[in-house]
Amino acid sequence: MTMFWPLIRLLPKETHFKFVSLARFAAVLSGIAVLASCLSVGFLGLNLGTDFKGGTLIEVATPGPAPLGGLRAELARMQVKDAQVQGFGAANAALVRFEPNPAVDPTVAITQIRNDLNAKFPGIQFKRVQVVGAKFSGELVQKGVLALGLAILLMLAYIWFRFQLQFGLPCTLR
Repeated sequence: MTMFWPLIRLLPKETHFKFVSLARFAAVLSGIAVLASCLSVGFLGLNLGTDFKGGTLIEVATPGPAPLGGLRAELARMQVKDAQVQGFGAANAALVRFEPNPAVDPTVAITQIRNDLNAKFPGIQFKRVQVVGAKFSGELVQKGVLALGLAILLMLAYIWFRFQLQFGLPCTLR
């Protein structure tokens, strides 16, 4: 045995961990964490991205390193709603995400943003422009919830059949 595990000699022959004595503390701590997360979602809501809320994604490339701060400042100056700029792949590439203004047509808004960014950052290239609508976003949420529910049901079925009906059913209901 020591041939495969030479460091096993350093472990004690018998161990006595009292995990059960910490069960109440762990249950209270777990309950507090669940309550805090429920309150957080209730008061703050979920931070959904462009894929779920709908919006526009523009991939840009610049001649030199992408000026992420400059892009953020320019989008803030244009009062673009919920603008997010992040580096993407190479040092000269960036992703720009923002929510559409309901009063403005998305194609008009994209054209205006392109023109303003071209004027501020000469040589900027627009590699990709995607507009995600609210219909697609709702569909994505619906299919995600359906997939999660199906996964939970399949896990419960596995536990139920794996541990026989009389043992599995109480475990899944508890």
